[in-house]
Amino acid sequence: MSEYVIRVGENCTARETWETASNYTKHRLTPGVYPIEFVDIDHKPVREGERPYYAIATIPTTIVEIYYVNRILNHTSAHQENPNKPGTILFRCYAYEIDEGIKAYNDATIEKV
Repeated sequence: MSEYVIRVGENCTARETWETASNYTKHRLTPGVYPIEFVDIDHKPVREGERPYYAIATIPTTIVEIYYVNRILNHTSAHQENPNKPGTILFRCYAYEIDEGIKAYNDATIEKV
């Protein structure tokens, strides 16, 4: 574990895109403090003497919207859901970017403990 945490505020949301920018899942992050772990490029814990590649934190969420577009040949169809069901999101950035006071999402910051 590291000496850094991510503090999530009351009104924090994140949009996770996949495949194309038009396909996304919108999450409402659960307020709280979550530990940040330093891992290697394969997301395995960093051993002593190794340099970390990523900083990650798993944050519980509520999935508030799912939107995706199907494009087959010349036909396009869109689908939108508002499931309001539990989920998680993986906060990830390069290890060298972690510092106290950095904004992680619209209402989340990195803190040193």
